[in-house]
Amino acid sequence: MKVHELMTPSPMTCRPTDSLHDVAQRLWNEDCGSLPVVDGRNRLVGMITDRDVAMAGYFRNRTLGEILVADTMSQKITSIAENDDVSAALDHMRQVRVHRLPVCDEDGTLRGIVAFSDILRGVARDRQLTTRAVETLGVILEPRGEKSGVLQPAARTAKATDSKTTAATTTAALEPQAAKTTAKAAAKATTAKTATAAKAASSKAAKSTTKSGAKARPKKR
Repeated sequence: MKVHELMTPSPMTCRPTDSLHDVAQRLWNEDCGSLPVVDGRNRLVGMITDRDVAMAGYFRNRTLGEILVADTMSQKITSIAENDDVSAALDHMRQVRVHRLPVCDEDGTLRGIVAFSDILRGVARDRQLTTRAVETLGVILEPRGEKSGVLQPAARTAKATDSKTTAATTTAALEPQAAKTTAKAAAKATTAKTATAAKAASSKAAKSTTKSGAKARPKKR
């Protein structure tokens, strides 16, 4: 099966001089995630995605109407020819991890665009191509966020480790104080116990002396 059998001919495009506001509107109207960027002769010069638009609007501190496509588009373009096999298109999608590929002729003129969904519908009866399509989708959907996906868990781990270390340090710092307090309490209790015992012994001795004195007195006649 060839690419031209599945591609969408004459797709919606944009120019480098268009604003991101216009691009966002076209992406919304076409219900797609990217647009080819072409020059005045319809030659492919770049690609722009909905993510490019969102990131530019967030980081550049300007309205979408003030930002041009030329300042945001990707110029690293992977395209495919009309007469290439669909399997080649899947290979390209897997390598660059994209859902849509522009289709160009030898002069770089845009002829159409082929989306992963187009291929999936077209190869539904071909088991081998269906398997390759599923594998391609798995690669495309694989998380790319090394900056966030790797660093965030590492930060959480570090935080947890710091918490454990802090707890251990606090415990270690409190142990001598706790031991000291316990020793003081024990000493105080021992002193009190000794004093009580001494008082009891003294009282017993006094009673014994009194009793003995009473026995030693001579009887009156």
